[in-house]
Amino acid sequence: MRKFGIGLGIVLAGLLVAIGPSAPPAVGCAVIWRPSAEPVKVAAERALIVWEAEYRTQHFIRAAQFRGGNAEDFGFLVPTPTQPELSEADNAVFDLLEQVTKPREIRTTVIEKIPCCPS
Repeated sequence: MRKFGIGLGIVLAGLLVAIGPSAPPAVGCAVIWRPSAEPVKVAAERALIVWEAEYRTQHFIRAAQFRGGNAEDFGFLVPTPTQPELSEADNAVFDLLEQVTKPREIRTTVIEKIPCCPS
């Protein structure tokens, strides 16, 4: 009976660890707005990160759409290891990326000979 109790205790402890309280999801970027302003939410975003080893440079190309508030009422924070150089990028990079990574459709026809009559 003691072995059963110990085994049950181990199972229950495992379940508590597995389904117990968990940390909230971490969010890397943040939208901030003035307390008196309408809240701003990220409606959609796309990002492309490219590492140029020769120049030891990482390019972070991002397109985002926001809803709520207005352009004067909010900012967007992105954590970076050092102060980045900022510039505008053409959204066409995302169209090109979609074309290059689009799954290819491959169609094949298989014809099997089905024996119909014994010889």
